[in-house]
Amino acid sequence: MGPDDLILCSGTLRRGVPFAERVAAASAAGFVGVSLWGRDYAAARDEGLSDADLRAMLAAHGLEVAELDPAWWWLPGASDVHIPPDLDSEDVFRFGESDLFAMADALGARSINAVDVFGGDWDVDGAAEAFAGLCRRAAEHDLLVHIEWLPWSKIPDLATALSIVQLAGQPNGGLNIDAWHLVRSGVTLDALRAVPGPLVLGIQLDDGPLEPEPNLVEATLHARELWDQITYAAWSCADPGLQFDTTINEWHTCPADGRINASNPCVTGDTLVATADGWMRID
Repeated sequence: MGPDDLILCSGTLRRGVPFAERVAAASAAGFVGVSLWGRDYAAARDEGLSDADLRAMLAAHGLEVAELDPAWWWLPGASDVHIPPDLDSEDVFRFGESDLFAMADALGARSINAVDVFGGDWDVDGAAEAFAGLCRRAAEHDLLVHIEWLPWSKIPDLATALSIVQLAGQPNGGLNIDAWHLVRSGVTLDALRAVPGPLVLGIQLDDGPLEPEPNLVEATLHARELWDQITYAAWSCADPGLQFDTTINEWHTCPADGRINASNPCVTGDTLVATADGWMRID
């Protein structure tokens, strides 16, 4: 994988998509790799697939595992926190360091994504020491480690994440720059340009409303899940797309005929659509 390659982030697809569909979609859309959460790997194994099966499916589609997400345990005190399964709605906390390292070894992953979930009484120096330790342990598995800052966490912005990475001084440590978190944390483009290029190990591109949502945690976890459900429902019943009621009526070219309640989008025969066999004409 190179700096210009695109990776299909796990969260792009709805939770519960079978592994075969996940890799087929990534390949058909032109991605060269996928990211996985621990729950994605566990679900694939629960489907009856072995590690050899997973590697073969990835290879058949020309894909690699770019990153595993999330490393939540690495900061001081975090690994001591126990979240009961019935409270772990995102199915995150049952997968610890040894689990993600084992997944990385099994699938040949490139990196793991480190985040702050619980906060604590640690300072930047303490976080840097913990990050250095995580990087050294990850290096034993040929893994890069990148910090993704979360605006509601104790690593809330680029400056904090960059300080931790630079103080840790590990050759396999760096940053994962998420566009959504970048905007929501108020980082300027000038601050972004000042980051040394070699420390940028990953970039996540995502969309959202220009104005921040009232509750950023709610937005990042549940608004996206709702959107996944809407788009999956449209796809599963063979709708060619979504119609936004207010927009289509604002664009109404014959408003005197009454409001538009439904439409029938049409395309020409040479329109290309993504399939498991690549891009093909719709006719």
